[in-house]
Amino acid sequence: EAYYLDKHGEYWRIFPFFEDTITFSKAIEPAIAYEAAKAFGHFSLALSNFPTHQLHETIVGFHNSVARFQTFTQALETGFTDRIQASQAAIHFILDRAPIFETIVALGLPVRTTHNDTKLDNVLLDSVTHKGVCVIDLDTVMPGTILSDFGDMVRTFTNTETEDSNQYHTIQINWQVYEALCKGFLEIVGKSLTTLEVDNLVLGAKWMILEQAMRFLTDYLSGDSYYKVRYANHNFVRACNQIALLQAIEHREQAMMDVVRNCL
Repeated sequence: EAYYLDKHGEYWRIFPFFEDTITFSKAIEPAIAYEAAKAFGHFSLALSNFPTHQLHETIVGFHNSVARFQTFTQALETGFTDRIQASQAAIHFILDRAPIFETIVALGLPVRTTHNDTKLDNVLLDSVTHKGVCVIDLDTVMPGTILSDFGDMVRTFTNTETEDSNQYHTIQINWQVYEALCKGFLEIVGKSLTTLEVDNLVLGAKWMILEQAMRFLTDYLSGDSYYKVRYANHNFVRACNQIALLQAIEHREQAMMDVVRNCL
């Protein structure tokens, strides 16, 4: 890794260019999910002994859901009244499940070096074989918990619809993709995880989806100041999309945990 100083005095990181690689925004087949999850597994395992305390927290409180919940409750008091009134079902869904955030804190999970943005398109795959080449987008690498990296893979890999889809009634967990994700990730890092981490991996998925739903809804209630939107209720649609995904997980939670254990 090298650094480039531009004419404005700004520093840029320079990475090797990997030829003949490709990214996917959606897992078009389970094998792609397997390879991407395996790459994230190698990334996590390679940094398992890294002195995490030396890492700079590039986005302070990135997965501090307790603090984000406080921001959400503030938006319920100071946000746009018409949007608050129109979002009552989504608001109460989040309020009902918000104890998850405190539960995560109370678990006392090991602090690891985590990627914190484990989307499918943050893995370069070979353009011909679709084998994993490397993990990219390292600006969110910070101290964290393995639950957030696993959970965000589930959130972004397995939704049968896109994140912007308003077809809430069709949103399910792509089961083959989920199984492939678990297999790829856990065959690399499984033996390095504690029992506490393994037992709560699916809780991590619920946590990440609920946090993202809350973030989208907070932004919607506050006037769309954070996420880029293409139309007036875009963030509301995104929030409802994540809520539907979480409901799908709630219906299959035990089966999802069984997959985790079978992979181990």
